[in-house]
Amino acid sequence: MSYFILNKLLYSEISIIGIIFTGILLKKSIPKEGYRFISRQQKVFVAMLINLIAIFCLDGITWCLDGLSFYGIKTLYSICLAVYFMINPLIGFLWNLYVTTKIYTNIRVMKKYMRICTVPFVINVILCATSPFTHWIYSINENGIYSRGMLYPVNIILSYIYYVTSVLILIRYMSKDERMRTNRELKY
Repeated sequence: MSYFILNKLLYSEISIIGIIFTGILLKKSIPKEGYRFISRQQKVFVAMLINLIAIFCLDGITWCLDGLSFYGIKTLYSICLAVYFMINPLIGFLWNLYVTTKIYTNIRVMKKYMRICTVPFVINVILCATSPFTHWIYSINENGIYSRGMLYPVNIILSYIYYVTSVLILIRYMSKDERMRTNRELKY
């Protein structure tokens, strides 16, 4: 078997293991009664797990498609990459939502905060959706090889904005109240 095929199989195996472990967590996160019976926070956690499974799937698919050549491959590969890069920051967004649902109980405050938080995600979606034409986030050459675009770091930055914001919110919240500083769940 060639190195090319073995490399693709190994990378696919890594994605499959990630899907299996995340799927087990997902199954254990939803009670027998069903999705309707879980809390708002748990629904956000479940959405994070589903997003992670989608990332693992698309990562494995894009890795397998890289360098292949057949009719329609460039279009299929481009769509997979665009969706992959679109949903990468979604897990950070969902994590941020999860943290804020742990802290704030007022739905109006949450909705206002989430409207602001969707701005980086929307910017990322626009950049990724236009990338097949602009090559800002990625490009695919005539040999079917993927390469990062000049605005690829923006995709990374937009992903990490949510994590940094979550930490800052927690620090601010915990510094206001002594009881919150000793809350084990918030510390984690």
